[in-house]
Amino acid sequence: MRGDYRDISEEELESRDVTYIALGKVLNVDDSWLDLIDSPIGSAFLRNFETGQYEPEEPDLSNDN
Repeated sequence: MRGDYRDISEEELESRDVTYIALGKVLNVDDSWLDLIDSPIGSAFLRNFETGQYEPEEPDLSNDN
């Protein structure tokens, strides 16, 4: 899960470190995505900040790694 990245550059987004924290800590801050937890592996959602809802996002299937 990535955080809010509306106001950062692509370079800043790619340079973010990965951090593991307890799921409960995340849910204490924002549990609006909890219904998505049973989505199939590989599912992608993007939050619509106008509505506050998560909308399905087509996964990037390119192999540009």
